[in-house]
Amino acid sequence: MDKDNTEAAASKNKDVGVKVWHSNLPRPPGYEEYKFPCKIDKPWGWERWLELWHDPELRRGYCMKHLFIKKGTRTSLQRHKLKIETNFLIQGKVEAYLENEAGEMEMRIMEAGNPTCDTWTIPTDKTHRIYALTDIYLVEASTHDVDDVTRMADDSGRGSGKIDSEHDRAKE
Repeated sequence: MDKDNTEAAASKNKDVGVKVWHSNLPRPPGYEEYKFPCKIDKPWGWERWLELWHDPELRRGYCMKHLFIKKGTRTSLQRHKLKIETNFLIQGKVEAYLENEAGEMEMRIMEAGNPTCDTWTIPTDKTHRIYALTDIYLVEASTHDVDDVTRMADDSGRGSGKIDSEHDRAKE
């Protein structure tokens, strides 16, 4: 496509939102009413859920999120029985805490743009937490087990599992 055709197509479709690209993928039970993409406010910033897919027959799926975490805040100290997640730091610098094979917490400084420390995977049954040294943006790709959260500590006193009050706007 040449430049003129590209500009014409962009102009013609300028009012088309991202939602046009989302299909009607099957959702896990309890998430059928969510409007994607959706923003979920958190005490430390927000999550923008880009997609959530679940195939009940295959018992597989995925969730894709864009997260913002404010400087000086941290996520819950948490673990998951089923959920596996991979994080890619787009902007900023964090202290990433992850339980090692000996059951001890290890801390690593992760920094966007540094290929040796901008991506990490959190396997099942490993305690973890992020502390934002700067305002950060990251992308999280995970299994579809989004309610699978056991919080051992949380600066806002939230309990385990999905916090319904945080998810109300996702259905609007």
